Amino acid sequence: MELTPIGGIVAMVGLMALLTALAPVRWRLRPAAALLGATIPLSAAAAAVLGWGGGASILLSALSGAVFVVAVALNALRAALAGQLPALTPSAGFLLAFLAIAVIGSVALPRVFAGETLVFSLDRTAVGVTGGILKLPLVPLRPSAGTLTQSVWLISTVAVFCAAIWAIRRDAGLLGVTMMAATLSHLGFAVLDFAGWSGMTHLRTAAYQIASEQAFAGFTRLSGAATEPSQFGTVSAALAAWHLWHWRSTARSLHLISAAALLAGVIASMSTTALVAAFPMLIIFCLGAVMRPHGYGTLMGLSLIMAGLVGLIGWALVGPNAAAISAAADAMFAGKLTSESGVERSIWAAQALTNFQETMGLGAGLGAAKASGWASALLGQTGLPGTILMLLFLVSLLSRSPADTSARAMLLTIIAAAILSEGRVDPGYLFALAAGAMAANPAPRLQMRSLHAPNPA
Repeated sequence: MELTPIGGIVAMVGLMALLTALAPVRWRLRPAAALLGATIPLSAAAAAVLGWGGGASILLSALSGAVFVVAVALNALRAALAGQLPALTPSAGFLLAFLAIAVIGSVALPRVFAGETLVFSLDRTAVGVTGGILKLPLVPLRPSAGTLTQSVWLISTVAVFCAAIWAIRRDAGLLGVTMMAATLSHLGFAVLDFAGWSGMTHLRTAAYQIASEQAFAGFTRLSGAATEPSQFGTVSAALAAWHLWHWRSTARSLHLISAAALLAGVIASMSTTALVAAFPMLIIFCLGAVMRPHGYGTLMGLSLIMAGLVGLIGWALVGPNAAAISAAADAMFAGKLTSESGVERSIWAAQALTNFQETMGLGAGLGAAKASGWASALLGQTGLPGTILMLLFLVSLLSRSPADTSARAMLLTIIAAAILSEGRVDPGYLFALAAGAMAANPAPRLQMRSLHAPNPA
């Protein structure tokens, strides 16, 4: 295993965060949480490159996620020794059951249904039928390296979710620290990428496919430190949702400025998925602010957002680049399904549903097949049992209004983007943190009170 330079830096910072986690101070978990937040947007950066598995990478976010989980586990152990046992929420129970089904299926299903269905393989060394515009080989189902790596990623995501519940219950400001660290890192590397900093090539060290240099209708798409512009745009939309709702509850201008910068990142990514996920979130926010204003500051901020959008649309319609922008918009929306990427993704989704049917509704196994869209990934890989458990998890989480509406907004934005184009079952660390915050601090249910006063004795 070869440790990358940035991986060594993160490892040293992680060690200091672990030492801080043992300190007798209230904010002891915040350094580990901030490190996790800062590395989540760096999906193109590897902490280490393995000497096996075709040069598989351990991403920076995986390293910092492990640091966060270990830091929380050490504090939970200390609390348990003091007689304070952590409580398991119903939401966590559903997600743990889903994890068990998915991991067991990743081992058993590719062997039980070996050769009985064709899958688009995630294995970089796979060789099979590749025709037309398809870039991935279509191969008979069999055990592969993807089942192991995707299982590890899903286990780490569930571990971060459980750790977030425990940590946020004891430090309500921990999620805010994590989101601010993620925002600074995300926007900072976006600025460096926009400026053409040559050091970005040394940062993009992951052995996965990195499509950072992309042009669309004559425009260069922004990808920051993400593997591709679509991933960059999705993270931008999720963080923007958190900042908008947090600004509404705190009226701090920093959150409004951050949300505006992140929404600009969504546009600069030119990602159809990110734009479609961000638009309903922005409309809901504006409607909520108009219907239930929270003072003069909220209305002024809303007016600035609307004025900025109107100005941007006006510039797009009559500005010097109006024709190019119109062509780009047409390609992103009207022509998306007929584009090379749109056709390929449609085929991936259709094949995942075929895998679901040909495995009698049990799925091909976690990480055994490529999909496009979270629903097709769940059905194609974890089958009906896994999909039902994930739906139960989401229903149990969303059926109660959370005390932290910012986390709910971010979670719904991530879900919207995942339904459109996510090809993995694992929803990622941002999803885990938002879900953990909602499970940690649910708003109390309304209780019916008697209409009659009690008869005094």
